[in-house]
Amino acid sequence: ASAPLRTLQDGDRLAGRYRIVRFVARGGMGEVYEAHDDLLSETVALKTLNCTDLDQVAGISRMKSEVLMARRVTHPNVCRILEFGVEERRGERIPFLTMEFLRGETLRARVARLGPLAAKEARPLVAQMLDALAAIHDAGLVHRDWKSENLFLIDAPEPGRAPKLIVM
Repeated sequence: ASAPLRTLQDGDRLAGRYRIVRFVARGGMGEVYEAHDDLLSETVALKTLNCTDLDQVAGISRMKSEVLMARRVTHPNVCRILEFGVEERRGERIPFLTMEFLRGETLRARVARLGPLAAKEARPLVAQMLDALAAIHDAGLVHRDWKSENLFLIDAPEPGRAPKLIVM
């Protein structure tokens, strides 16, 4: 079976300011692209949302509320949510959100590439992950998709790699 068609193509623009640079990944909730925010001259991750109820006003309203709640989380180990929007394109509504663009690899990719983490390497990462999860809970949210694909290891100024938890 062939892969489903991507929602967006390189060079597409959304909301008059986001230019799609490249497709990054497809997940259960949608697709992630690297995009350039022409207004602020920075790179962002743009995630299209393909939940079945998002075409309805109530679904879009619910997703907007979730984004507003997620934006309350301000922690160095939690990926920042920047904006929520709905693009009208060819008679379709494409709900999307933008997040900080993370450079590095997922914990899953790291383990697949190099094998399990040694305890000495894992301890500080686990401590940071728990701090991130506590910040999410302190904001009144529950992370419903805790998995190695949503734990992103980014290059950090201090030795080792700091994890970022992707909230949405």
